[in-house]
Order: sequence, then C-alpha cells, then structure tokens
Amino acid sequence: LFNQNNPSHTSFHTTNTFGTMENTTQKKIVIVQKAVTLNGDKALIIRRSMDSKRHPGQWDLPGGKLETGEDMQEALIREIEEETGLKATDIRLLCAFSQDEPSRYGVRLGYAVQVNGSNKDITLSHEHTEFAWVPVEQLAKIDTSEANMRIIASYLQSRTPT
Repeated sequence: LFNQNNPSHTSFHTTNTFGTMENTTQKKIVIVQKAVTLNGDKALIIRRSMDSKRHPGQWDLPGGKLETGEDMQEALIREIEEETGLKATDIRLLCAFSQDEPSRYGVRLGYAVQVNGSNKDITLSHEHTEFAWVPVEQLAKIDTSEANMRIIASYLQSRTPT
C-alpha cells in the first residue's frame, strides 16, 4: 500500500499488543477518547489548567488517552471518573477521525455519555481548574480545541432529525 521510499507516505506496523503501534517516521501514535458528558439537557465542560502543555486555559471535554491493552469503554469510563469524579453510562460512539500533528499522529474517538450527580459530586483532576454545565445548544460557542469542536458538531448533528 505505501511506498517506503516515498517520504510523502507514512507506513505503519503493529506489534502483538494493541496500542503499541509505530510508524516509519517514528511519530508516536496516540488514541484519545473524549465525550460530550450529559446530565439532562446540559453538558459538562472542564477548563484545562494554565500549566497544560496542550490547549492551556481552554475548555475541554472529559476523556483522555487509551492505555496499552486497555478496553476502550473501560478507558473512557476511567478517564471521565478521573477528571470529574462522575461515572459515565449509556456510552454512544459519535465519530472517529485522525489528526496528523508535528509530534504525533492522533486517533480521536468522540462519544456521548450520560452521568448522574450534581456539582457537589464533581471532583476535578489536577489537569483542570473549573467546570461548567452548559445547555447543549451552547456547546458550539465554547473556546475549545478543533478536535473537541468536531466531536461537539457530531453530537449536535446526531440530535437533528433527518
């Protein structure tokens, strides 16, 4: 499929363990899962710390990296609980896409999940400094990354009758 002599093509090979893919250009491959986290007609957003290497101070969707050998659904539930203290249920895949970045090749999976709980149940991780519940109709207006906006757009489109 790919010509290794052509630098415009990137070829990949895998090892026996899921999640440990490498490519010939030696970019790290990272699988990130993020979720539109819903409670009723509102979605939870969390603000990234100003110390964050990626998108400091921007609003974020709960989620994170898939670790080697980890079940995808369990990883998403774990990440949401680590970042918010809330347990995700009713997990629905919205979209999947890739991002070729200078330092890594990212595979993004976007979900919609349900959570129960109130503000007193939220415990933020050290990666985030504040949270907000926003009406789902306002999600498209938040200051967030391009990847999160793609996930939000997929969620909003999934709500629109065809």
